[in-house]
Amino acid sequence: MEDGFAVGIDLGTTYCRVAVWQENHPKVIEDCVGNRMMASYVAFSSTQRFIGDAAESQAHMNVTSTVYDSKRLIWRRFNDSYVQKDIELMALQSGLWTLRQTPY
Repeated sequence: MEDGFAVGIDLGTTYCRVAVWQENHPKVIEDCVGNRMMASYVAFSSTQRFIGDAAESQAHMNVTSTVYDSKRLIWRRFNDSYVQKDIELMALQSGLWTLRQTPY
């Protein structure tokens, strides 16, 4: 795959990684502090988005706007009964669920 371009994503339940094919071998992308693995967390505030370790470290202060352990929801429809049962167990604000149904 000399001339091509490829991206690989390892979306784990706890941590994830992203790599690109570069100079005939895979290169794992680092985050802004040099980590090659990042926590599988995303969080939102009224003014910011947090990803990885930043989202995980603020999760205890921002419980209702932090998403984690959601890998099992991928490829499921929002109205799927499995998803609806999970929503009842998650601390996310109901407004955040409504907001996130459409891509931005």
